[in-house]
Amino acid sequence: MRFLVLTMIVLAISIFAQTSPEDFDSIAATESAKIAPDSLRESLFEAYSDALGNWRELADFVSSNDGERLLDAIWLVNTMPHLDRLLATNDILTEHLEYSFRAKDEAQWPIPEEMFWPYILAYRLSYESVTSWRRLFYDEFSERAFGTGDPREAAKIVNRWVAENIDTAGNDFFGGMQSPDMTFKRRKGSRSEISAMMTAILKSLGIPSRNAIIRTIRGEGGGMSWVEIFDANSGEWAPLYPDAPDRFADFGYPEDEHPGNVTIVTVIGGFDMEFVTSSYTKTGYLNAHFSRGGKPADGWEHFSVCVFGNGAFWPLDEVGAEADSSGDFEVELGTGDYVLQCGMRDRTGSVWVQTMSVEIREDDTASVDVAVDAPQYIEVLGTEAGRFPIFTLNDLSGNPFSHNQLEGEKPIVLFFFDSESEPSIRARTAIDDIASSYSDSIRFVDLWVRSSQTVEPGFEPERRTLIDADGTLALSITGSPDIAKLEAEKLPLIIFCDGESAAYEILSEGYNTNIDNILKTRIDLWLAH
Repeated sequence: MRFLVLTMIVLAISIFAQTSPEDFDSIAATESAKIAPDSLRESLFEAYSDALGNWRELADFVSSNDGERLLDAIWLVNTMPHLDRLLATNDILTEHLEYSFRAKDEAQWPIPEEMFWPYILAYRLSYESVTSWRRLFYDEFSERAFGTGDPREAAKIVNRWVAENIDTAGNDFFGGMQSPDMTFKRRKGSRSEISAMMTAILKSLGIPSRNAIIRTIRGEGGGMSWVEIFDANSGEWAPLYPDAPDRFADFGYPEDEHPGNVTIVTVIGGFDMEFVTSSYTKTGYLNAHFSRGGKPADGWEHFSVCVFGNGAFWPLDEVGAEADSSGDFEVELGTGDYVLQCGMRDRTGSVWVQTMSVEIREDDTASVDVAVDAPQYIEVLGTEAGRFPIFTLNDLSGNPFSHNQLEGEKPIVLFFFDSESEPSIRARTAIDDIASSYSDSIRFVDLWVRSSQTVEPGFEPERRTLIDADGTLALSITGSPDIAKLEAEKLPLIIFCDGESAAYEILSEGYNTNIDNILKTRIDLWLAH
C-alpha cells in the first residue's frame, strides 16, 4: 500500500509538472498552429492552450503529419477532451493515426468516409486511460480478420475469441477503468472493460465500432455493456455481446437478460454519446415541467431521473438532467417505473427533496409538473391535520395496538418505514438519535409497512414496532392510490401526534435529508408550550 501511495504521488507530481499553465507558450503555440488551414487555426490554438504544459506533445504530433493525415491529426487534437490533452503523448497519438490508416488501407471492406474519424480513428472508448493499443491488436488479429473479406465475419471471430479467452471479473484494483491493452494482457476485466477492449480490437481492424451500455438496470442497480459495429454493406449497426457470441446482431438480447428492466441505452462513438434505447426495448417519454412562483424554472438542473434497485435510488446520470428555457425536460426511456427526484433549499438552507413516481408506457408521454418553490417549514409546524383515524395493528410480538393508545400525557412520533428502502434506512438512523435524546418527553413508535405480517429473522427494532400490513394505515393517512406509489413517494413518513387531543401533523413525506432538524424543531416547540 505504501508503494502504491508513493507511486500515485510521483505520478501526480509528474502530471502537474507537464500541465502547469506557466509552461504554455502562447507565441510559440500561435506559430505552431499556422500549419492548420485558416478555418481550423483558431480552434487548434485553443486546443494547445487547453493542454497547458503538454501542448508541445500535441503540436509535435500535428506537425509530423501532412496532406490528408494532417487534417486527421488536427481533428483528433481539436476533438479530444480536456484531460486527454493534458496526458496524451506524441508517440501514443502517432500510433493511433498510423494504424488507423493501415487498417483502412488493408481492410477488405468499404469504410464510409463519415465513419472513419468517430468510429475508427477516435481512440476514446469509455473512461479508460489513454494508451497505445492499436499495434498490439492489429498484430494479433489482422491476418485472421482480413482473410474473411467481410466485416461481420471478422467481428464474429473477435467475438468468439473474447468469449473463450477473457474472464469476467469485478473492479478488483485501485483506480479507474483499466485500458484495453491491460485487459488483453491480464485476460480478464469487468464487463465494461471487456466491451471496451473488444471495441478497440475492432477499430484496429478497420471495422467502425462503438461501445453500448446500460449503466443502470431497474431492480438491480448494475449495468450491461456490449459493442456495436457498422456494416457498410448493409448500412446498419449490429450489436455484439462479449459473453454471448451466438446472439450476434440480436437486438433482443438485453431485454431477454433483463425483461422489462432496460432503462436507457447509450453508445459512445468518437468523443460523443447518443441514445439508442428504442433499438433494444419498447420506449416512451418522460416530460417534466419545472416552475417557480408560477413561472417556468429556466435551466433548472437540481433533479435526477432514477430507478429503484437493491434498496436504493440509482440516478440515470447520462440523461444530462437540465430543463430548457421553458422549464421543460424530456427524455426517451424504456417502459416501466421510474422516480423523479428534485431537490431545493428553503431560506434557512435546509434541504428538501421531492420524490415522484412515474410510469413510462410504450409510445406514450408521462407528464409531470414540479413546483420548485422552497418549502416553508416554520409556517406549517403546529398546524393540525385532524384527529388520527381509527385503527388496530399488531406489533412484532402479536400484541394489538390501537388508536386509543395514542392518547396520553406525552405526544407520540409515528415513523412509517420500508426496511428495504435506502431513504427509510437513513431516516431511521436520524429517528434513533432523536429518540434517545427525547425519550423522557416523547413516545416513539415505528410502523413497518409490509406486504404481509411475516417478519424475517434478524430484524431487531430499537423500540415498539407495529406492522402496517399492505400499508393500510399509511394509505389512509396520505391518500396514496396504492402501496407502490406509497413506497416510492411517501416513505419514510413521519407524523407528530398530540397525546391529549390525538390531533396529528405530517412532518415529512418521502426522502428528506433535513428530517432531524424538522423533528427537533417540532418537539422543542411542544416542550416550550
